[in-house]
Amino acid sequence: MSRFVLFAMVGAAFPLAAQTAPAPARPRPYPVFESRPFTRAVEQGTRTRTGRPGPRYWQQFADYKLQATLDPATKKLSGQATVTYYNRSPDTLRVVVFHLYQDLFAPNGIRNEGVPITGGIQLTRVVAQGRTLAEATNDTSAAYQRFATVMYIRLAEPLLPGASAPFEFAWSFTVTPDGAPRGGTDGEVFFLSYWYAQVAVYHDVSWRQDDPYKGTAEFYMGYANYDVALTVPEGWLIGATGALQNADQVLSPATRERLARATQTRETVHIVADAERGAGKATARGSGGQLTWRYRAENVRDFAFGVSDQYLWDATTATVGDLDSDTRPDRSLIQTFYRPSRRQWAWDQSARYAQHSIEFLSSYLWPYPYPHATAVDGVTSCAGMEYPMITCIGGQRDTLTLYSVIVHELGHMWFPMQVGSDEKRFAWQDEGLTRLNQAQGMQQFFKGLDREG
Repeated sequence: MSRFVLFAMVGAAFPLAAQTAPAPARPRPYPVFESRPFTRAVEQGTRTRTGRPGPRYWQQFADYKLQATLDPATKKLSGQATVTYYNRSPDTLRVVVFHLYQDLFAPNGIRNEGVPITGGIQLTRVVAQGRTLAEATNDTSAAYQRFATVMYIRLAEPLLPGASAPFEFAWSFTVTPDGAPRGGTDGEVFFLSYWYAQVAVYHDVSWRQDDPYKGTAEFYMGYANYDVALTVPEGWLIGATGALQNADQVLSPATRERLARATQTRETVHIVADAERGAGKATARGSGGQLTWRYRAENVRDFAFGVSDQYLWDATTATVGDLDSDTRPDRSLIQTFYRPSRRQWAWDQSARYAQHSIEFLSSYLWPYPYPHATAVDGVTSCAGMEYPMITCIGGQRDTLTLYSVIVHELGHMWFPMQVGSDEKRFAWQDEGLTRLNQAQGMQQFFKGLDREG
């Protein structure tokens, strides 16, 4: 007897309802165990169990003024910084912690993956509260100590609640070759990430976050304002966090005109095409063959930039929703920078991909709040890595994989860039949610292509 006949006989003998097994009970989720530090924060009124900030919530802040010069010939970046750190906590601070992420590449660095050794950060000046500091020789004097990628600065005067402290740094390092995590240079483009001394997070649950950066890990960063001056050779183009403040000094009149036109259209405008690259065409002429690009970014977690003399520059706008509650839709500038050879990898469509990504995510989540969203063609080891307003994308791509990485990395402009989560400890809060949002964006984008033919 065939299985089909046997099934038919059984089906005739017993009503369907009698054969249907009862639905299994819905599995109960694992209980949520609250950590002691979080319980303490709830009791102190800085946190709540609903996710809303408590009535006594506080958050530290900083102002960065950064200046950096990139010499492509020597592959050296030299920088100076003034950092004002605001103690909004109820605590008196005697030590302030900074991250020196480039020390991942120091000879004695602590690493969990193989990296090129380029020497790490060479500090030539450290000043705290107006006092020039030396590296520590004991545990009591005002000085600084370095461990792995972390620098501990012991203050001469305790930083009281509600007070601020100024810090100054001067440094240099050799830009890593392609193959180093999340940046470096392949000889044509430079992508600079984690390139300055950054204040470590200090907050009400686990106090200071001073985990060394070991390579295979992500980040937890506090919010700050950035004024940044980047000096590069004339003719080189920069894509960066923040809004460009001196376009009239670094861009040619023709480039400025095309950029202004791009802010008023949904069509892709070629700001710099193949024949328009170089000094006097894409950019202005600079004193001594150099130009200084100035950027301003407010209330962001970090600052990164890509730079090359090979870049083409495309731009358009994305409609993000009503940010200012004036009942009219607002727009953000969409920019992509890529080499001509990357057209074979669909980069000539990258502005359209980024436009769709920002518009979809603004509708699916909430309006994109930043003045621009930028994707740059970077070194292979960038893979896909997010920074405020900008993402570095490396490696060979096609239509599917380029769109997927653009929508994913721009998705990080919501998680963690806006919500400020601790990526080291709670990866699901940014990677998990962003992977979900990426899948929704891809579904809409590629279904749209099917409908169009």
